[in-house]
Amino acid sequence: MVVPDILYDPVARAHLLVTGPVQVRFYAATPMTTGDGHHLGIVDVRCTKPRRITADQATALTGLAAPVVDELELRLSARRMLRRERLLHSGLRHPRPRSRGRFRPHLRRRRPPPCPPPSPEAAASRSTTCGPPAATGPTGPSPGPSR
Repeated sequence: MVVPDILYDPVARAHLLVTGPVQVRFYAATPMTTGDGHHLGIVDVRCTKPRRITADQATALTGLAAPVVDELELRLSARRMLRRERLLHSGLRHPRPRSRGRFRPHLRRRRPPPCPPPSPEAAASRSTTCGPPAATGPTGPSPGPSR
């Protein structure tokens, strides 16, 4: 946007920069837009005298906006990377999930489930045992360990 003499612009001539102590008469601006279309602001040029600019000067003004946008995008990318790095490092300091501690006491006290009640057929034959089979020798149960 180029306004060669702001006094002839019906909208801008009432602006404080025109009517106040600065008394701007010339204004040229170009938008700063990211590659994905986000408008970040403008780069502008003002002067106290009316002026006209050439096509090369307009291109140069647009060219001034590009490095500013690149710098802002680079800063944003660096911030995102730093945030990810901090999250990664904070995760390395606490590798265990906090919820794991709640279940630890239950894991220590875990006992095998009780034996189910014997069925009538198994009770009659008495062949069903609960738990590991008892060690037997040639003549019956083996004595306990000798002391």
